[in-house]
Amino acid sequence: MRQNYLTSLLLLKLKTNLQKNQKIKSFNTLDEKWTYVFQTADIDGDFPNLKIVVEFLMCIPGSNANVERIFSDMNNLWTDDKSRFDVKTVKAMLVVKHFFTEDCSGFHDFLLGNKKLLKHIDSSEKYLPKESKTVILNTQASTSNTC
Repeated sequence: MRQNYLTSLLLLKLKTNLQKNQKIKSFNTLDEKWTYVFQTADIDGDFPNLKIVVEFLMCIPGSNANVERIFSDMNNLWTDDKSRFDVKTVKAMLVVKHFFTEDCSGFHDFLLGNKKLLKHIDSSEKYLPKESKTVILNTQASTSNTC
């Protein structure tokens, strides 16, 4: 009973605050309205717990379309013909497809400005299995000590 009373009281106070501020009605999106409510509530110190709950709720996406799109792209990349791709390779291909927005000339300029990345791209290290890398690194370390 007490919880219903507190809930009703909080909802009533929120409703009266919203009615007092006509500016809220001018906002088009829900996040703009909540931002304004919390900016004005922070001044008065109202609703500290409600703010936390609504912030978490606003973080939840409205749909899982982005996740489904990634899975669809992953299935298109990882077909029976291309089943030998490593997980890292498929991940890198998906990252390039979804997060690189540069055009060809912009990406070219980016590469020219990043010498360390160019050296890494040019090296043959990426073609060696992990076990071979440690052997080669250990061999190089032992030969460098003898010189």
